[in-house]
Amino acid sequence: MAASSSVSKGCFAFKPSMKTKKKRKENWQCFAEACDHSASESRTRFDTYTSIWQDVKSTAEAEQARLGARTFQQLAAFLAEACKAMTAVKTEIPAAVFVTGVNVADHDCIYQHLVEELKSSLSPYVVCLHPKQCSALKQVLQKLVGDLLGQNVGEDDEEDEKEEVYRGDVVRRPTRERRPICSLATLCTWHANLPKQGCVSPRKRAKVKDCTDTPKPPIVLLLRDLENFSPIVVRDFLLICSHYSSRLPMTLVLGVSTSHAEVHQLLSHNVSMHLCTERFQMASASEMLTAVLDKVLLSDLVPFKLSGKALQVLLTNFLYYDFSISNILKGLQFSLLEHFLEEPLSLLCCAGPELPGRVKNLGPEHCEAIRRVSSFRRHVELQEPDVQVHLLTNDSKLKAEVERLLHSLAQYHTEFFMMLRALHVLVTDLPSAPLGKHLRELYCSCLEGPIWDKEAFIMTCELLRIMAADELLPRLKACITMLKSPQRKNLQAASHPLGQVLSRLQHLIDGDEQHETASESEEECKNEEEEAVAQAKEDVADLRKTTSLHHLQQTLREQKAKQQRLPSRFERLRGEAVNEVIHLVKKFLKPPEVQPLYEAWYYNGATSLRQHLNGAPRTAIHTALVRPQHYLQISSNEESSGQGPPSTDISQSSPDICVAYRLHLECGRLINLYDWLQAFAAVVDMEHGDEIQPQVHARFKRAVSDLQFLGFVKPTKRKTDHVARLTWGEY
Repeated sequence: MAASSSVSKGCFAFKPSMKTKKKRKENWQCFAEACDHSASESRTRFDTYTSIWQDVKSTAEAEQARLGARTFQQLAAFLAEACKAMTAVKTEIPAAVFVTGVNVADHDCIYQHLVEELKSSLSPYVVCLHPKQCSALKQVLQKLVGDLLGQNVGEDDEEDEKEEVYRGDVVRRPTRERRPICSLATLCTWHANLPKQGCVSPRKRAKVKDCTDTPKPPIVLLLRDLENFSPIVVRDFLLICSHYSSRLPMTLVLGVSTSHAEVHQLLSHNVSMHLCTERFQMASASEMLTAVLDKVLLSDLVPFKLSGKALQVLLTNFLYYDFSISNILKGLQFSLLEHFLEEPLSLLCCAGPELPGRVKNLGPEHCEAIRRVSSFRRHVELQEPDVQVHLLTNDSKLKAEVERLLHSLAQYHTEFFMMLRALHVLVTDLPSAPLGKHLRELYCSCLEGPIWDKEAFIMTCELLRIMAADELLPRLKACITMLKSPQRKNLQAASHPLGQVLSRLQHLIDGDEQHETASESEEECKNEEEEAVAQAKEDVADLRKTTSLHHLQQTLREQKAKQQRLPSRFERLRGEAVNEVIHLVKKFLKPPEVQPLYEAWYYNGATSLRQHLNGAPRTAIHTALVRPQHYLQISSNEESSGQGPPSTDISQSSPDICVAYRLHLECGRLINLYDWLQAFAAVVDMEHGDEIQPQVHARFKRAVSDLQFLGFVKPTKRKTDHVARLTWGEY
């Protein structure tokens, strides 16, 4: 007989055996199982991934807190001033309308920082109400009273009955805990009994001069996502609060995702007249994205970078779907994790102090992997023949070259980002912004390929060539200021010619022409005279060949079209400045693909990133209905593993909805329900033949209802006994 079998029915408890209890694997052990490397190398990769991710996460959170700190401080200051101005006669409730934006995924972090700021600067009594917890007025009061008094008052009285305790013949009931009544009158009594801040005893008050008691802290009520609250609940609650405003100091924070107008649409005039509102706007999602990317990806502090296509996937999801910084960070974390799992050279993606040790510990298999990298092979092909032999055969020479190339890659990033910011200052406010208004747009253009060959950059240069002096000079000054870095001598030396052109332009604008030598002026005048004389001789020769008045007019028009006005000195200097900018761009804004061993720091898996971040529900539903074995994990044949084309035969053991779905794929635009039922019965019930059993009919109706709920079919008025098919095409 089995261990759990018995003549009578019962419940059997089996205690878990300590021998069979498995220890939970650590994160690095799971990481080691996923990658094909040794345990020590996998641990090193995981530690590097963890270190870089913690730096990225802490930097992003610090930037988000910095952008929201000013708004939080202003909101707390407004509520503090409003509480001081409250009197016993005044019935208005201070209410701060906090506009967060539609980035719903970031709201948890935003409201958490807001609550922490309010508790630290205004009052420790802060209650946050969520729409899911407050579907009725009773639940609002229960949540408010329970959070402030620190007691559980949300249970119903019917569920609070105590069990009887039998002790001999005496029946005793445990003492029932008396719970407070959920009302604002209870809060008034509770708040009145609170000790005042800074109050002292009467004996000490006599000794200490100028001792005053500060008022009691107010109650701060935060209504999160006000649009999702029931309007009736909010109106009734605010009207009740207005009656107690003279006895209970209370302030409101109305969290709105869309706009300030939603408050007036939700609340009627007789309710809003009791509120003293002021609007506070959180930093926009675009500003947060710019700040986070500027500190994380557009900086040489973090070695890990994204390729142009991978970064474009994250930006597309942000700008066209959710406006969520949290999802951007999740995408960065996935990219970083997959980079260390899949890329062999990711072991070299580390900070500068750790790099020599990593290169020194490279094994023969790592050296061979480096030799197979395409960027390194291009670098080897440019070397001398004897150097090529050493790099391909000698591991020590290879390690020295790898260390030098990685230090060069770090220097390239530093100069790249400095030049990128200088170019952004120069072109950010141009008409129609050919290179974009944000630094991230210019960065994506540089990652996609040589920016100097793009039409947008050519148009930008044309706009700079026709710019007035009062607009061009401030831009050039700001550009040169950003390029003058004492630590980067290469960049400073390369920008020196541009500084000379700027100084000449400044002297020309100020009217000081003494910086030009007399020889340069005489040579320019002589060249101009020679060109004018040669042009005049050609014009006279052409005029002598004219034979008619019409021919003379045509010749004069052609000569006028050929005549080009000689550029002024300012125009020549402006052209030289633009040419120097183009020279700097070609030297320092090269795409990362031209750098040797760039694969160690750059993640190129844009396709994998898109597949994991962008869900495809229609494809998943189609796979589940056509191949149910793929999700049920039945490995009886090749089709069950999800590989190969699905079988044309419909299995009788498949779920009913799968059978109905496979049959509906064979139909046209309109599906006859009776024919569909007969085909369904022929598959699931072969024993009864043409006779359809009631159980089969009920199973068919449920399967069709499920397909209608999923959006594959719908009823149609054209034929009452037909349904319309809604989905077409391949998946």
